[in-house]
Amino acid sequence: MSIQKALNVIDRLKTDTKLSGSLRTFDDLLTVLEKEQVEISKEALHKGFLLDWKMRWIKSTSDLGK
Repeated sequence: MSIQKALNVIDRLKTDTKLSGSLRTFDDLLTVLEKEQVEISKEALHKGFLLDWKMRWIKSTSDLGK
């Protein structure tokens, strides 16, 4: 569940400049998640981020055939 919470915060970063203002590195992202009370390890976040990216890529490529 932490991965989903982290991905929700990451989605908010796209529109919330106050939240994303100083975001430059992966460690900065972990700091933002910590402030948002999302407990997740760097490894779990990386795996979740890659899984989310892969699922979005699969969906986008499957939509091309429609």
